Amino acid sequence: FARAKVRFPTFKTWREKHSDEVHAGLAPRMFRGPLLIVRKVPKIDGEVSRGLATWTSQDVVYSQSFLGLSAAWHPNANAVSRYLFVWLNSSVLRHYLLMCSADWGVERGTLLVDDLRSLPVPHPESLSEAQRAAFDECAAEMIATDHVDVERCDGLVAEVFGLSGADLECVRDTLAMSEPGRDSARAAQEAPPAVVVEAFRARLEEILAPLLKYSGRTLRVRIAEQEAVSPWRVLLFCTRGDGGAPPRELVDGALALATREGASRVVFVGGVRTATVAVGVFRQQRYWTLTQARSLALHLLGDVAVMDTLRGATK
Repeated sequence: FARAKVRFPTFKTWREKHSDEVHAGLAPRMFRGPLLIVRKVPKIDGEVSRGLATWTSQDVVYSQSFLGLSAAWHPNANAVSRYLFVWLNSSVLRHYLLMCSADWGVERGTLLVDDLRSLPVPHPESLSEAQRAAFDECAAEMIATDHVDVERCDGLVAEVFGLSGADLECVRDTLAMSEPGRDSARAAQEAPPAVVVEAFRARLEEILAPLLKYSGRTLRVRIAEQEAVSPWRVLLFCTRGDGGAPPRELVDGALALATREGASRVVFVGGVRTATVAVGVFRQQRYWTLTQARSLALHLLGDVAVMDTLRGATK
């Protein structure tokens, strides 16, 4: 990348230090295309994180509200700039910046040029020819359509890093709930809508039911009926063979435990007789993502009392 020697370059400085290039009619190096321009404050449309970078083949003068990465110095400038265009528009690198940036998400909510320099982007030559072709094709289509395809960028970056679908899901959930800005904060603190609660319930049943089947048990995960003003929603994990409704005492017990502990999530074990476990989850959307559902499933699998109850094991 072309690294400016000053944080905010001026034409006066450029004229003084590079008078020969000025007389030749060349633009300052940090403004020379092909160029990637990045907002210092990444844009978010509603709850959806968009890409970080815009690509241009022309010389562009940008203000102090932007960061620029020029590839004009490179012998294969178009290829390397389009390669970086895909990387910078992936959720994976956006997540990396959220976790590692010295400023964005910590203090002022802005990106620094050093944040971009520190990104773990592998050298293009370390990728296979097919992967490089896929990156170039993706960049070409995004440029032609003037539309950033974050999901496609994620797929290409995930393949390079060996990330699974669950890894990408964690990245996207973290960005949706934790990025700097009012939209993410509002989304994280809102009560989860019915569709989110149902997806959470279904994911838990999808993970746990096949494992309990080995014990001859059929798991059903239900959302308990309760007052809309309750700060917690209760999920009931039941393996009762008679198909009857779990005792109401379990819901009351989970709510009482949640109120006493003031925790975002509590587990109330009903015992082998009830073959039911009640889990109270705080009624904020950040605790109802699919990543949180997977985390809860892993927690329950590691809890001996929970698994003994659901398997009907007796000591």
